[in-house]
Amino acid sequence: MKHGGKINNLNQSVIEKFEKSYCYCEIITNFFQVIEDIHILSCNKEFKKITGIIENKDNYIGICEKYKVDLIDKISKNIKSTNKEYDFEWYFNKTQKWGRLKIFIGDKKHVLITVDDVTFYKNNQLKYEYIVDKSLETIIIRELDGSILYCNSTGCDTFQYKLDEIINMNVKDLIDKAIEGYNSFFPLNTITERLYIKKDKTKFFAEEITKILKVGNKSHIVTYIIDITEKKIKEKKFKYLAYFDSLTDLPNRNFFNMELKKELEKIKKYNGNLVVMFLDLDNFKYTNDTYGHGIGDKLLCEASKRVKSVLRKDDLIARIGGDEFTILLKDIKNIDNVKNVMERMIKSFDSPVCIEKNIIINMEFSIGMSIAPRDGENVEELIKRADKNMYANKKSKKNK
Repeated sequence: MKHGGKINNLNQSVIEKFEKSYCYCEIITNFFQVIEDIHILSCNKEFKKITGIIENKDNYIGICEKYKVDLIDKISKNIKSTNKEYDFEWYFNKTQKWGRLKIFIGDKKHVLITVDDVTFYKNNQLKYEYIVDKSLETIIIRELDGSILYCNSTGCDTFQYKLDEIINMNVKDLIDKAIEGYNSFFPLNTITERLYIKKDKTKFFAEEITKILKVGNKSHIVTYIIDITEKKIKEKKFKYLAYFDSLTDLPNRNFFNMELKKELEKIKKYNGNLVVMFLDLDNFKYTNDTYGHGIGDKLLCEASKRVKSVLRKDDLIARIGGDEFTILLKDIKNIDNVKNVMERMIKSFDSPVCIEKNIIINMEFSIGMSIAPRDGENVEELIKRADKNMYANKKSKKNK
């Protein structure tokens, strides 16, 4: 560069040939050699096109006041260092363009500024940043040790932290330590379920996938998190409906059959016995027809409680439909003990049921049973035999 506000002819011709936007500036300092201003001495058309700088009759105007303070600060810092060349991005309001400015410091009195129009790339970058920030997924970028570098707005809303709060945290601070433990492992490229905790200590289930993010020579970790709490609740509800009776809260036919099949496999290995009972409430249809289904439902719930109260902890009662129940007595050492269970069951039905103030009902039941492996070695055979014996019991009552 030459003093006097001009670039040497060789450098200028090279810059012009490549249509490089540039300006040559003079640094204005005060008595204490503190930079006070920057004046443009010369610039080309490309520079004016990107920045919106206007030529007046005397000289080119100074750098736009809005940016001058920042520019002076950048030059002041770099003029004292060994770094005589640096760049940064700048948005020019007048032209609505983004420029990448490169500043070359010459002799502490002059600087050369070149500008590349990066509007297209910057707008795309901002668009992608917006998409990431507004993504429905929580996106967390962190160091290898878990220190959080970035969290999009969805993540901040989900975890209830402000951005400046969450970037001072470790990702392990967001995990429910009671379930996961502090040193939780994040498998790469694998969908994982995890229990997270929010700022207010409420918890939520999430599905996540973690990937390596390389920026230049440095690697970061990016984790994508989706709140699946509602999905888990629905799954739990569907699972409940598949295996439990919503009225009595007892296991249903599906659950009972699975459990019975499992216990049959056990007694084959250990030569044990088990008992299947089929229980049916007497005159239940009359109760429903007389008092309505609401009263009938309460009667079913009371019957299930009374039967359950006389069973052992590992035994099982299930409602398989209407007023029919199946009972599984596991690991029977002595068949005579089944009589004791039956007696306790009959006794539990002795007292009438007071459902409402003026509705008192005496409950009775008919029951039949089968013993494995004597009466059958599979689910269907045992239930069928117990059902048949129950109907025989019911018939005998009617004949009395």
